Amino acid sequence: MQNTIAGCERKIRSDSTWMSQIKQKAAERKHTVDEQIRMDAEYMFNLDHNDSQQDPTFAKLVQQEMDKINSNPDMLHRVEEKAKAANRPIAEIMNEEAIYAVSLEGAMYKFKW
Repeated sequence: MQNTIAGCERKIRSDSTWMSQIKQKAAERKHTVDEQIRMDAEYMFNLDHNDSQQDPTFAKLVQQEMDKINSNPDMLHRVEEKAKAANRPIAEIMNEEAIYAVSLEGAMYKFKW
């Protein structure tokens, strides 16, 4: 667990594989690399320090996001590729992606980005 968002940022920056993924994600979402690092760091920090995932509404939103992934062949293919590259189960990666999307949407609404 990281104690601060800055600590999460340092962890991301120190991992070359992670930085490669951040650069790709930033390009896809039209963010700067620093903005994407910040968003991912905030997401990591919130995962460790936020009980919102226990909220039934949050769980419902995550399930809706997972349904979107399953119904979109391009998104599903991206998740499958990511799971294969990480040698992890597809369901695990899909859940992480859904949580990230729901958390990011919440942050964007909260901060009116």
